[in-house]
Amino acid sequence: MLTLRFPPNIEQMPPARLFIDRLLSIPTFCEFMVRNGDRLYHKLAPVKDPDFIWDLLTELEFAALISSHVAAVDMLPERAGGVRTADFSFSLMTHGTFHAEVKRIRQSELVKRARADAKEQGWFKLPYQQKESFKFSDALLRSLRQLDPERGNIVYIKVDSDIHEPEDAIDACRHVFKRLEMADDEYFKAHSFSGASEARECWNRLGIVVVRPRGKPLPGISPRRCRNQIIVNEVATHPIPRELQDIFSNADGT
Repeated sequence: MLTLRFPPNIEQMPPARLFIDRLLSIPTFCEFMVRNGDRLYHKLAPVKDPDFIWDLLTELEFAALISSHVAAVDMLPERAGGVRTADFSFSLMTHGTFHAEVKRIRQSELVKRARADAKEQGWFKLPYQQKESFKFSDALLRSLRQLDPERGNIVYIKVDSDIHEPEDAIDACRHVFKRLEMADDEYFKAHSFSGASEARECWNRLGIVVVRPRGKPLPGISPRRCRNQIIVNEVATHPIPRELQDIFSNADGT
């Protein structure tokens, strides 16, 4: 029987521990945890903010999603000098090795407060601010530098927000690509690039974006099938093969 140790912050968050236990019902995910459990422990241990903990658990959900369909899913270490890489590497027998970066669209603090108020007032209205519309594009742009120029790369985004839809990611990709076509240096400098030229080079590393909707069943848990949103980067240096796109298109990985 697989025995894993979890840091106190996880043991003290019953929903988080239940989430992990459900993932551990997937045999191939257990194999992943045997190889990566110690690294994950040290990554989770210092985290106090529940939102950051759920960010990391989203990474585990990604590993569970694909572990039955690809080989050697592993967490990637940082490069020399503490330079961040993507979160995962994995292999597809006929197509080689790929990298994946995992992001999570968090619930807005305004929504959290509105939900709390609703318990007293008996009604609930979803609040929305303009900055919420930038969450997808911000997540994409933060991911690009971490992608390996020598590999096919996936950015996986989990929607954990009531006011964001997977289709919003399509608009975000169009928005970023339009800024690239305009060579909008100021826009990309505001996102920590030297300018549009560097951003374009990084954008071309991106193969596909996978957007997982909020509230969908966990991989391997529910027989109900539901599709993720797949966005293909037509200018990718290393396109993602259709076989891999099809794996990602189903939320349960089947």
